[in-house]
Amino acid sequence: MRPRRLLVPAVLLAAAAVLTGCKDPAKSSLPNPSTAFCDAAARYDEAIQKPSKAPQAQQAATQIPLVERMERSAPADVKQAAGVFLDAMRRRAAGDTTVVDDRAVKRAVDDVNRRAGNGCGFYKSQQGGM
Repeated sequence: MRPRRLLVPAVLLAAAAVLTGCKDPAKSSLPNPSTAFCDAAARYDEAIQKPSKAPQAQQAATQIPLVERMERSAPADVKQAAGVFLDAMRRRAAGDTTVVDDRAVKRAVDDVNRRAGNGCGFYKSQQGGM
C-alpha cells in the first residue's frame, strides 16, 4: 500500500509538469504594454528596416528619439532594460563603439525587442515557421 501512496503524487506532479509545458507561449502572464510603448516600438522597428548608408554613429543618433519614446513608456518589467538600450544608443551616437559588443547591452536590447514583439502583437500574423 505504501508504494501506491507515493506513486499517486508523483503521477500528479508529472502531469502538472506536462500541462505547464504545453502552455501557449503566445499567452503571457505579463500585462499588455501601453499603446504608447507599442507605437514607439513599431516606429523604431520601421525605422531600422530602412536601409541606410550613413555611418553607425549617425544611424544611432537618428534612432535616439524613437528609443527615448520606448524608454519613457516601457512596461515596468523592461524599464531598466530600455534605459540601458537608450544609454547605449546615446553612447554609440557619441562615437563609443564598445557598446556594440557589450553583452549587457545586447541582453537589454533583446529584452525590449522581445517584450515589444510579444506584448504588442508584432508576431501574431506570423504563424507557423520552423
